[in-house]
Amino acid sequence: MFCEECGQKNAKGSKFCGSCGAKLISRKEFKLDSKSKKLSIMAFVILLLIFGCYSFLSIKYSPKEIAKDYFLATMNANSDMIYHYLNIEDKGFTSKKIFNKVYKITKKNLVNYSVVSSEKSSDGLTATVKINYTLSDDSSVKDTSINLIKNSKNKYLIFENWEIADKFVDTVSDFELKVPKNSKVMVEDIYLSKKYKEKNSSSLEDVYKLPELFKGKYNVSITLENGLKLVNDVTVSSYARVGISDLKLSSSDVKVLERKLPDMIEGLYASAVEGKSFDDIKKNYEYDGCNLDDFEKAYTSFMKTVHDGNLKKLEVKKVSISSSRYADGLLKITADVDFKYVVSSKLLGDEKETTSDSDDTMYFTFDYYKGDFKLVNISSMVKFFI
Repeated sequence: MFCEECGQKNAKGSKFCGSCGAKLISRKEFKLDSKSKKLSIMAFVILLLIFGCYSFLSIKYSPKEIAKDYFLATMNANSDMIYHYLNIEDKGFTSKKIFNKVYKITKKNLVNYSVVSSEKSSDGLTATVKINYTLSDDSSVKDTSINLIKNSKNKYLIFENWEIADKFVDTVSDFELKVPKNSKVMVEDIYLSKKYKEKNSSSLEDVYKLPELFKGKYNVSITLENGLKLVNDVTVSSYARVGISDLKLSSSDVKVLERKLPDMIEGLYASAVEGKSFDDIKKNYEYDGCNLDDFEKAYTSFMKTVHDGNLKKLEVKKVSISSSRYADGLLKITADVDFKYVVSSKLLGDEKETTSDSDDTMYFTFDYYKGDFKLVNISSMVKFFI
């Protein structure tokens, strides 16, 4: 074997170098020593990694970092991150999807910020983190304090579990919603199944009890037994019972009526100019089970005035429905009507026709029968053309 110090070759089995006297190491001992060093290095690296991860996660889950991340989430209107930090229990109507719809968080134009202090209470169960910041639209320094509370259950068994204590979200439990009898109900795209319906509902209304709702505004869609879809916004406050009122047409049905009304209006004026009685036009509006008594009275008065006047023709240019309301089983429609009309006048025995443009507000009442809107009354239609 060769000496590791001077390189002199020695007899096999020698323990010391015959040239320099250094201790000789066998190949086997050399390999074991090298392996031991490698294992020691690997163990050191692993311990270093474990310590590094522990230090990183200890900082990540500290009150200071959680408060900072929550602050940035609110500044950037990151509703997903805000929802995560609020630790809200999902009960169907308190989900992240509903949270994002109900709470419209506004993004702030944050310029800079700094964590001023992070202090734990003497018992270690609560903490307060103070942050200073400035916004682009206001140069003054603002400040906010974020309070946190420590959960008794640690993260991954060893890390403290801090939660945001100042939750701006508030909820109402066992919220009751009253709707027309036997209608299908959607709250923010969630269908209310029979499990939410109360058994003691009245003969005119159904009552749905929802386990928990965020306080805020919700879009409610109701489909009646006859297939008509109505909508409205419902505000959920501390009062845990709301009856749906002032139901209105869906935007799609508003467009349907805006397309139908011009022909209806022109037809009514044309019949009135010709002096047709309600019996003459009744067949255009009848359907099974209809009651057109009010329509007949309104049309008869309207026809007499128009027929006795100087109107020759009326053409509708545009109809815009400004409001709709469902009441007593019927739809009350308010429409802004732009129209062109022709009137005749006599001057020195000669008849002259004049064309003019105008606009006015007219009111109509509709029933909904077999998927179609049926006109059952009119009001405030223009009668005088001067």
